[in-house]
Amino acid sequence: MMSKYRPFFDYFNNRNDETIRLSFDDIEKILSTELPDSATNHDAWWANGGHYYSNFWLDAGYKVDEFELGEYVIFKKM
Repeated sequence: MMSKYRPFFDYFNNRNDETIRLSFDDIEKILSTELPDSATNHDAWWANGGHYYSNFWLDAGYKVDEFELGEYVIFKKM
């Protein structure tokens, strides 16, 4: 089954940057869909683990390093 979060893996898997800063608008363009309200309202949504969708960036070798809810996320290569 294809997840709507699979584009996270595809995007990060094709990158080699040490850090990647993405605005929430950038993320929604990558995913071709809006993020859920919980992504803009709850820190826990951006945890590195504990949610199936975080595996898409983790499996591609990146982790969330820093974020500002509703503004941006900085991913760092592991």
